[in-house]
Amino acid sequence: MSNIVWSPSESDQSSSQMALFMQSVVDHFNISLNSYHELHTWACENSEAFWGYYFSYSKISYSGTYSKVMSDTMMPGVKWFEGVSLNYAENCLRFNDNHTAIINANEGGEIGKTSYQQLTDKVSCCAQFLRDKGIQKGDRVAAVATNCEETMVFFLAVASLGAVWTSVSPDFGEDAILSRFVQVSPKCLLFVDCYRYKGKRFSIVDKINSVLRALTSIRSSVLLDRDCIHNDYLDAVSYSKIFDLYTPKKIAFEAVGFNDPLYILYSSGTTGKPKSITHSVGGVLIEHIKEQCLHCNLTRHDVFFYYTSCSWMMWNWLVSALATGATLVVFDGAPYYPDKLSTWKLIDDYKITIYGTSAKYINASLKFNLKVSEHLDLSSLKLILSTGSPLYEEDFDYVYTHVKANVQLASISGGTDIVGCFALGNPMLPVRRGELQSISLGYPVKAYDEFGKAIVNAEGELVCEKPVPSMPIYMWNDDDFSIYKNSYFNKYPNIWNHSDFIYITDQGGLKVLGRSDATLNRAGIRIGTAEIYRLIESQPLVQDSLVIHIDETDSMLLFVLLDSMDDFSTDFKHALKHLIKEKLSPRHCPNHIFPVSAIPYTKNGKKVELAVKYIFTNQEAKINISSLHDPSVLDHYRHIKERAFATKV
Repeated sequence: MSNIVWSPSESDQSSSQMALFMQSVVDHFNISLNSYHELHTWACENSEAFWGYYFSYSKISYSGTYSKVMSDTMMPGVKWFEGVSLNYAENCLRFNDNHTAIINANEGGEIGKTSYQQLTDKVSCCAQFLRDKGIQKGDRVAAVATNCEETMVFFLAVASLGAVWTSVSPDFGEDAILSRFVQVSPKCLLFVDCYRYKGKRFSIVDKINSVLRALTSIRSSVLLDRDCIHNDYLDAVSYSKIFDLYTPKKIAFEAVGFNDPLYILYSSGTTGKPKSITHSVGGVLIEHIKEQCLHCNLTRHDVFFYYTSCSWMMWNWLVSALATGATLVVFDGAPYYPDKLSTWKLIDDYKITIYGTSAKYINASLKFNLKVSEHLDLSSLKLILSTGSPLYEEDFDYVYTHVKANVQLASISGGTDIVGCFALGNPMLPVRRGELQSISLGYPVKAYDEFGKAIVNAEGELVCEKPVPSMPIYMWNDDDFSIYKNSYFNKYPNIWNHSDFIYITDQGGLKVLGRSDATLNRAGIRIGTAEIYRLIESQPLVQDSLVIHIDETDSMLLFVLLDSMDDFSTDFKHALKHLIKEKLSPRHCPNHIFPVSAIPYTKNGKKVELAVKYIFTNQEAKINISSLHDPSVLDHYRHIKERAFATKV
């Protein structure tokens, strides 16, 4: 039986931006290409030709000339398009017309709409303010801010000056904020002093005051005052006051090199200080435009939404859609408040065509038994994007049964490390149940076995065999590249190892099976955690789960979050083990199953198997508590270890 759950019509396929680009490549290089697979193969085998041609094709605004597309073919440290100068904000503000750029909304509804002309004017005022405060090319500007229009305006103003942006969301703890920002010595801080979630306002006044005192590099600060508790922070200027002090004028965009820094993102920091991953202006632009226009078929006519926060790379990815001239729906708040359909309703409210969310959100909608299509029209919706974790086969079934039958569902996967995707959707290809549609164009992604050989239709390590522009230019304060090399090149010399466990099909599709550093290894057989989670979390009583493997004793421990602790019993435990043995294999079956009150996640929404493993292997010193959304969750696991293993359960 076919596992295809959606296919593009012939006309949609042939008129897609991916197909048009393929035809342009055929004409320009006088070659024959008849499928995406052939285009992808050509792009990977001819990296310089592909990236050089797409740089021109993408219509990125730049000046200068380059003699080589890339300085080397060996990673890391590759320089791209040396001699080229450009500005990220200039590319995002190229339209400067009355077309709606941003629709700003929160739990209470719409806050306002801003045209591209109005957006340019607001960026102009903020850029003048920053310039008067001494901010210049290369300076860092940090933000503790919500996902709102004002944050995007300020970011674009920072980028217009050639300065470097970095941000976190306001729910981060003081230690988590400082462990990131202290590394990069920001000269200016944009901040909120409260945020709203599930109808409640949470004050962070004390935290902000502590951060302002601790960051001795700060020379100026700006309070986002649309919703604030106080407005008398020492030397802070209210955001709204900027527009009283300055009037719009033509923006003097600072030209920077293709390889100059645009922003600093951070690793989750679960095993130590978060790494300061620095991305280039040109690398971000060319990759995001490629992914959004070719893989997502984004145009000026689209209304684009992604549920995200300013601490997740998807916020950065969303902003880049301004370079295509699309309309962004920017939302801040809880996804299921004031009712379970709230975020889905945004589709009808604003005629959203591309709707982005997390796999966890889709799976939660399934668990809630939300029959979205029975309550909403959704006629505008053409593409659903999902990322953050693997999208299970049952989640595909849910979307096509209870959301929309004729929608493209694109599971995408990449990371903060490349501020983009290794694999994602494709308007030329069908959607297959449980799979990411295609490997990203120009990315020679392979699955390697334990001997470092590329394999198909088998599980292996995700690697990228050649450099791509959006790989980090460096880690901040990593002068000898030691952190960079140890992070991505410690397993295969000169080949990027992403630490994801994947399965590539012979048709070019891909499945993400979990983090390879959390991969279970039993009797020499590697087991991806995703297949266990998919089975366990499909059970009616199970909300979430986490599994670890203790190598020394070859013990597998499964932790389950149930609707109620009362649901856990000896019969339930035996039934779960039987199910795992029958549906997966005896090797997948845990030695012990424990009920828990919560599953630990990072602030970016990643499940943290390693933190739990460190507890059970007496390596707690390796856990970076500040990276966790709620560190107190780990107390339950400590108690399980002390109680259960003291009596050799």
